[in-house]
Amino acid sequence: MDFKDALKLWRKHLDVSQAWVARKMGTTRGYVGKVERGVNHPKEETRKRIISVFGVQSLTEFMAGPPATAGSSFVSLAAPQEVRVPVYPQNQLSPDWKNLGTPIMDLHVHAPGRDLTAVLVQESAMNPVIPRGSIVMVDRGLATPAEGKISLFWVNGKAMIRRFSYGATAGVAALQALDPSVSPIDVPTGLLVCMGLVWRVVADPNG
Repeated sequence: MDFKDALKLWRKHLDVSQAWVARKMGTTRGYVGKVERGVNHPKEETRKRIISVFGVQSLTEFMAGPPATAGSSFVSLAAPQEVRVPVYPQNQLSPDWKNLGTPIMDLHVHAPGRDLTAVLVQESAMNPVIPRGSIVMVDRGLATPAEGKISLFWVNGKAMIRRFSYGATAGVAALQALDPSVSPIDVPTGLLVCMGLVWRVVADPNG
């Protein structure tokens, strides 16, 4: 088995995305994809980093494949059944997710393969789907905006949740609210900062 095939098998076995693997490694999703396609051939040090992401102890174990193909026992360290997700107020965020301070609470969710941070919503622009006071799970591994998808954006010095749409003018994105009284915001795509996809809405954080 080639390294690229082993990587793909382990990733599929744990049901994690290329973006998740890339974030754990500190690289890009494109690089992981090229390794899986055999375009890039990682050196020994990089292979060790990849292997560690999956909680595998040695190259021999990794190349043998996951339990479904290797027939050996394996305890997943890379994709636990339940993960702790910190919750931060919307006005406490930063575009690079750094220096956020102390979370107001933690949630525990089953979300294999997702890189989640939870946000306490402090605006009403997305009523009634995402009301003020609700909590949204933001997948930081999916930080590329997509047509019609609701994501968390950094605009004019603050974080806001909006639905992404390509604007009428080339090179300009329209960030749309669900509340019809809130006007869309036009942002040049080159300046647009997407912080992640809104994966799930928790109307009652204790529910």
